[in-house]
Amino acid sequence: MTSSEPRGVNSAGDLLHPINVRHRGPDRAVGERIADRVTSWVGSWPFIIIQSAFLGVWLAGNAFLIRDWINGKPFDPYPFILLNLMLSFQAAYTAPFVLMSQNRQTARDRDEAEHDYSVDRKALAVLKRLEEDQARLLELLEADSADVFHERRRQRQLHGG
Repeated sequence: MTSSEPRGVNSAGDLLHPINVRHRGPDRAVGERIADRVTSWVGSWPFIIIQSAFLGVWLAGNAFLIRDWINGKPFDPYPFILLNLMLSFQAAYTAPFVLMSQNRQTARDRDEAEHDYSVDRKALAVLKRLEEDQARLLELLEADSADVFHERRRQRQLHGG
């Protein structure tokens, strides 16, 4: 959405759900956008594949390749303390981002539920009015039908039928 577009309308001119305008619009704080991006990256398949490949190379390199093929001393020998330290740092660093993003998602879900409830109440009120209108129309139709029936009977009696 560009700055020239009205709030609540996307580039295609479609109206956006009010919750999407509030929680995904351009008014979000920088920290919220960063938290959402970090969380979407950390929770993606490319990240999992890259991380798994990195861990596999690290373990194989330190356990076998450096020691056996290069005859050198591994920089992080078993039990891989440096690797554990790096993974702990990564988990400690990304956890707050994930929690911030989850809190925002919870708030978004709550706002969406409140909006849906409001829409449902309005729709119920409209349906009740339609039901009342339908009942009044049915009464009028029944009254008209009775009048038409009596009029036809009277005309038949007048014409001798």
